[in-house]
Amino acid sequence: MGEEDIESDADDTPACSTSYGGGFAAGFAMFQGSGEFSDVCVVFHGQEHPLHSLILGYHSEFFRRAFSSGMRESTQRRVELTYFHKAYTQTAEGLPPETIEAILTHKELQVQCEAQVLLFVLDYVDSTQLEPAVAAQLFHHVRLAYLSNERLVWLQQQAHSLLPAVLLLQGCLQRLQMQDQP
Repeated sequence: MGEEDIESDADDTPACSTSYGGGFAAGFAMFQGSGEFSDVCVVFHGQEHPLHSLILGYHSEFFRRAFSSGMRESTQRRVELTYFHKAYTQTAEGLPPETIEAILTHKELQVQCEAQVLLFVLDYVDSTQLEPAVAAQLFHHVRLAYLSNERLVWLQQQAHSLLPAVLLLQGCLQRLQMQDQP
């Protein structure tokens, strides 16, 4: 891109490309970092982050639903992420499988997305020697149908030896059925 493709005002306004597509990513990153044109505030650990709902919704089913649900988050354009529990930062290694199952079936378990449950189970299974039947029982608590297509493909490519292939197949089929529903 030559100098003739760039226009800039003398008042320190960032240069904008006049060629099609030129510098779009760099220009967008500038807006993202500055908070300019942000339309939502995400609060995490007491810090406010001005962000763009379009980008959040594109990358996260949680945010897409939050901003389109008609709930408080969609009208106030503010999301407070207060439900991350500090206990999850600790490993579950060494806990008996019965305790893990009690955690996964607890009525007050709150997760942001099903991928958190999957990663928790994968971390535990990878760090603990389990019988295949016990690991399969833990994987039964992961609602595979609610994982993204990309996550399901990643999971299939990992070919985790303790994740029964039939469970993964059932999860994929359930996801397809859900997508076929109007």
